[in-house]
Amino acid sequence: MLPPASPTVNSLRVYDLRRLHQFRGSDRAILTVDMDVDFTPLWNWNVKQIFVFVVAEYRGSVHRRNGVVIFDHIIESEKDSIIKGRDLIKYPLVDEVESLKDVSIQLKLGYDVHPLFGPMQLFGTGQRVIPYPADDMGTVNFTFPTVYN
Repeated sequence: MLPPASPTVNSLRVYDLRRLHQFRGSDRAILTVDMDVDFTPLWNWNVKQIFVFVVAEYRGSVHRRNGVVIFDHIIESEKDSIIKGRDLIKYPLVDEVESLKDVSIQLKLGYDVHPLFGPMQLFGTGQRVIPYPADDMGTVNFTFPTVYN
């Protein structure tokens, strides 16, 4: 097995809160995320694809640690290894138990390398957090407003 490489994370942050509202009794947030990540260093002869995901983590009073996947993407070739832009997240952030008002979230980047041969390499947020920015171990904070919009 080759030594693990790391992606280059230039930007990963909440750019804009499009909407925070109640939907069918649950709080729902729709965000825009600014992301610029280069996964090219992970490619070698034994990589079939890379599964990328962004998790929004936050603390609550009912559940101390909450995590919601807000973005995922499968990279199937080295030429498509740069994820860059300001896009709406793929999935809204929904909490069915508590309010999201005045809640701080942290964005965490994770990925899994799917090889052609051998065991899959898991680098999810529970395994390894990507350092961005360098002095903060892969967390980017954002606090929701105290009222719905």
